Amino acid sequence: MGGENLKAISSYEMVDVVTLCDVDSNNLSAAAYLHPKAKRFTDYRDLFKEIKDQIDAVIVSTPDHPHAPAPMMAMNHDKPAYCQKPLTHHATDDRAMNQLAADKNHMTQMGIQVHSFYDFKLAT
Repeated sequence: MGGENLKAISSYEMVDVVTLCDVDSNNLSAAAYLHPKAKRFTDYRDLFKEIKDQIDAVIVSTPDHPHAPAPMMAMNHDKPAYCQKPLTHHATDDRAMNQLAADKNHMTQMGIQVHSFYDFKLAT
């Protein structure tokens, strides 16, 4: 989903992809080929340490295990976050993320692909 999310978000003229992060060097190279000016990272924690002031928002499209920590780190750095499903593995993480988003007054969103299409809204 990372590649698809990157393709979708970068299709908007107003979006400037300034950083890419992936532990898989093949994925990172493919993304960097499309966005050669973007700074590259293999650890999102390093990304936030180094360039948190140069980004406006974060998209988390990783395997499941960092789905809670990465967007929470983004929100702790005052960045809104979009995260693929599952958002978390534990209800306590859900509650903590919800509280953090409320405390920081952040908009957040979880990706569920086609379930947000109009036809699904009509189905009851």
